[in-house]
Amino acid sequence: MKTWYARLRISALIGGGKPLTPSWQRRIAGSGELQRFARSAVSLERVLKQEQPDIAAPAFLHAKIMRAVRAAGQPAPRRSWVGGLRWLPAPAVAAAVVLGVWHVTHPVPEKALSSVAAGKHSLEAAAVALDYSAQMTRRMPSAAVAPLSDELQRVNRDLNNTVDFIVASLP
Repeated sequence: MKTWYARLRISALIGGGKPLTPSWQRRIAGSGELQRFARSAVSLERVLKQEQPDIAAPAFLHAKIMRAVRAAGQPAPRRSWVGGLRWLPAPAVAAAVVLGVWHVTHPVPEKALSSVAAGKHSLEAAAVALDYSAQMTRRMPSAAVAPLSDELQRVNRDLNNTVDFIVASLP
C-alpha cells in the first residue's frame, strides 16, 4: 500500500514539473522498485513532452458532429401523445403500482364483502368501509416509503463500510 502511494506521489511530482524533494530522493534511493518506477516515469514524461502525437480525427466523426450541430439548430419534431402510455405522468403510474401492491398484500375480509353483497346492515358496511379507508390512510404512507427507507439504510451502511475501509487503508 505504501509503494502504491509512493508511486502516485512520485508520478504527481514528475508530471507537475516539480523537482523531487530531498526526502523523496532519499526514499527513492532506498528502494530499487521506486528507482525503476522513477526512471520510467521521468523517461515517459520526457517522451510525452517532446513528441506531439499526430492524431487526425476520422472523417466519419467530423460528419457525425456536423449532423448533430445542424440538427440542433432545427426545432424538435412534435411527438404524438396518443401512442403508448406517454400521456400518463410518472406519479400516477407510481401511485397505481403502490395501490396495486397494497391491494394484493391486504385483502378485504370476507365479512365486509358478504355484508355488502347481501345488502344487510348497510350502515355496518359503511362503517367498515370508513374504517378500512382510515386504516389505508394510516398504512399507505409507511407501505409506500418502507422500501425506500430500507434502501436508504443499505446506502448508509455501504457508505459507512466504505469510510471504514478507506480509513483502514490509510498508512
